[in-house]
Amino acid sequence: MALTFLYRDLDATDTDVTEFVVLRFGQNPQGMAENAEERSVGAWDLEIEDNGALDLHAQRTFYVLEDDTYDGDPVLWVGQTFDKHSVRGDTWRTGPGRVYTLSLIDLNTLLERRVIQEGDDPNRPEESDVERMQWLEGLGYIGGPSAYLSTANPVDMDAVDYTGRMAAEVIEDCMNQSTKNAFMFRDPDGGVFSTFYGDSSADLDVLTSDIRLSNVLSDIDNVTTFEVNLDADLWEANSRIYSGMFGNYDGGAVYVENATTVANFSHRDTSLSWPDVKTEAKATDRATRQLAIIGSEEYRITTALEVPSTIVGLIPHAGWRLQARFSHFPLFTEFTWMRILSRNVTLIGPNRYRVQYELSPGPAAAPTIACATVLATASTYAPGQHIVACHDHILGPIGETVALSPADPSVIIAIMGFYECSFNPGPFTTVDSPYTKLGTTDINQSSAGWYANTTTGGSYMTSFTGGDVNNQVLVAAAFGTAATSPVQEAEQANSGNTATFGSDLTPGNIIIAACMGLRGQPSPPVGWTTIVADNSQVIADSGHGVGLLIMARCVQEGDDPRVVSVPDSAFVHSAFVSEWQVL
Repeated sequence: MALTFLYRDLDATDTDVTEFVVLRFGQNPQGMAENAEERSVGAWDLEIEDNGALDLHAQRTFYVLEDDTYDGDPVLWVGQTFDKHSVRGDTWRTGPGRVYTLSLIDLNTLLERRVIQEGDDPNRPEESDVERMQWLEGLGYIGGPSAYLSTANPVDMDAVDYTGRMAAEVIEDCMNQSTKNAFMFRDPDGGVFSTFYGDSSADLDVLTSDIRLSNVLSDIDNVTTFEVNLDADLWEANSRIYSGMFGNYDGGAVYVENATTVANFSHRDTSLSWPDVKTEAKATDRATRQLAIIGSEEYRITTALEVPSTIVGLIPHAGWRLQARFSHFPLFTEFTWMRILSRNVTLIGPNRYRVQYELSPGPAAAPTIACATVLATASTYAPGQHIVACHDHILGPIGETVALSPADPSVIIAIMGFYECSFNPGPFTTVDSPYTKLGTTDINQSSAGWYANTTTGGSYMTSFTGGDVNNQVLVAAAFGTAATSPVQEAEQANSGNTATFGSDLTPGNIIIAACMGLRGQPSPPVGWTTIVADNSQVIADSGHGVGLLIMARCVQEGDDPRVVSVPDSAFVHSAFVSEWQVL
């Protein structure tokens, strides 16, 4: 194990104090803390046995490194020295020997160090929160140039004279107006101490790690997915919920109420003071934004994992986001993006660490249904074919009532196939309400559509141009999701055995393919589940017929992100494919 402790003095000289740190598993070092929430400061203590050779001072940079890690970031922790308590201890009885308890605090302390002075352009005009943070960055008061000072979603702020105010107060003012987050961290790409400012919601793709956490044993590979301890704790923070806010500002006061919060919970008011807000408009904006955040429960998960020293550098720091799932927390039984609000690292044995996290998944979504359950419970309709004698033609439009009545809101996928003794009817151009046409290509011999968030099958009606029909067959299936439209669609029309989506598929979603094959039953490729099929009997004097298939599969991690296999045929064939969320 190559655990190293470095003390960096003001002249950038590093002193290796590793030999003075007596490692006691589970106790020293213990709880190396770092925070990434509203510039709060993580703190912990390190015990150092000094024989008199050391001269350690406050407000120096301190690193803890694990050089055994063969990949990732070897910096386990970085921050500043703070208080120091010295006692004789048990090692020495005479001489200069003593034991330090050295208090260490994370990088967020650097955001509290500087005061705004004349010459800093402190009398700020009306400007956005982003412009105000960029001004602070230009002064050098919040670390080095940061790629993580987001310019997205700027909000307007009143003119303020910050002379004599701390830089931390400016950051606080910006956070209060915008409801964004701010924290200082070490950017692993360049080692620079930088400030993150912006939206840090768990669903926002910034500071994203490939590491996943789970308590489902089949998920664990100890490469990207690691097992969490059994003592994971979910805190549902209802204490933060307020429906009304009375805000005192410099010039008056406003009261704002969120009617949705009142309806969901009850009346509960709070009162705040904003001396840097100068106008009623800005005060009202601030109250409205804050009420939107505190109008629902907040969920926080405390959990931990244990990893060897060789890979501890892969485990993300505070501020990053990762995916996690917990089979005993109903809202989070599937992999969910979560933001790391705090991280604490403890050496628990030779070459082994415990990493404890506080995770924020953001506002919880409605409980989801597993995709596999949707596949297993799909209901179907296959009434058989409608055939008239050869050349007793049916002219469009053509329709049929879909006799499906799912108990819960569902999406119904329907496909019709057609043939005529001498001609290929079509192309089929429209599908009437309540169904929406699947696919953008108007093709011969088949038509498909979807009807979302329904408990009744309704009437499927399609129109075509060219030819006529004497062999007609329909199949339909209802899938239990309350999604109101597909995420995206793809199609394959008469050529090839793949369909390509325009965007990456999302693991956990369901893909549904409505397929037609001439002169035979389409066969589902590997990985697909047949939901319903109908291979129409051939017409006696033509030898021709159409086969229909509705198949589905769940999107899995590791699947091709956009391309899916569909049935192929030497004759005319088509596939209308759609991706749906499982809600």
